[in-house]
Amino acid sequence: MIPIGRRIGEILEERGRAFSLRAFSARIGISKDTLKRMIDGERPISRAELAKIADGLKLSVERLKQEDTNSQSVELESLLKSLQNKKRAILLAQELVDVAVGISEKCQAYDRLGYALFNAGDLDGAHHAWREALTYAEQLERKYQQSDVYHRVLSNQIVTMTERKEFEELARLIDHAMEMFQNNPEYMGALYYSKAILHSHRGEVELYGECSRRSLDYLRQTNIPLKIGRAEVNLSYHEFKEGNYEAAKMLLESAVVHLEADGLAVQIALMDYVKVLLKLGEHEQAAKIAEELYLGLRVDGQDSLRGKLAILLTIAKKDVRYVETLLDNLKLEKIFL
Repeated sequence: MIPIGRRIGEILEERGRAFSLRAFSARIGISKDTLKRMIDGERPISRAELAKIADGLKLSVERLKQEDTNSQSVELESLLKSLQNKKRAILLAQELVDVAVGISEKCQAYDRLGYALFNAGDLDGAHHAWREALTYAEQLERKYQQSDVYHRVLSNQIVTMTERKEFEELARLIDHAMEMFQNNPEYMGALYYSKAILHSHRGEVELYGECSRRSLDYLRQTNIPLKIGRAEVNLSYHEFKEGNYEAAKMLLESAVVHLEADGLAVQIALMDYVKVLLKLGEHEQAAKIAEELYLGLRVDGQDSLRGKLAILLTIAKKDVRYVETLLDNLKLEKIFL
């Protein structure tokens, strides 16, 4: 929760010259010096004084104290942690953005919206939300030396830039950020992942592998299962391409455990695991896992996963019926399009 004095000061500043301390204090009947002490947190604010300030700002006391959005905020935080009901999370996050006032609340609202969109797979939406959050985070860092918020939002922005392949600006931001995040394993893990993607884009295979390992090393220090699991999957790609199938197998086995809370991520990791098993000649185990995944997919949607699994099952079981089913479905789609 944002300190009430700081929040009042931010809203006054946001409203512009007509809401200077002198003008506003005269309008609501509280002296300028008293109002300044309230904003600086040096003097408590009574209920009557808070009601005057809220009325002068044309806000309810509940909006000023953020009590009107408390239930939405609690629900959203729960959804973001559990990765459940992603559409509901986006709706709540957007509602909080729409009512946000002051740089602190706006920064938090756009940051949460970025997480909600990112978790739902909307990379462009997350990128734009975090870009908005970054403008407010920069102000918070300058005004209050609140560097933790700035660092987190900057790190998130780097992740989306990595996925969007905005490599020119990305290289500059990574170098800048690494100087600031040396003592933060979570941010350093994300930065090394971004650096790995940059090396991959340039065709620098060894550096890609090295940065992927550094990313995993840092993220293991965080004890955050989802982040560790994603880093293990990233490194498994490199090991697979280099022909280190046993190493890739071990990484993916660990990743499946760490990614348990994210069903789609587990499915993708298991598909990669099936590919590794096929390379190792473990066709029976590969077929068993692939068939379980195939049967567990929803009838509607997930066509891309279904197609890939059909191909893997054909290879593992040496049975063309899976691919034939896929082709039949494609023919039906063409007829009804």
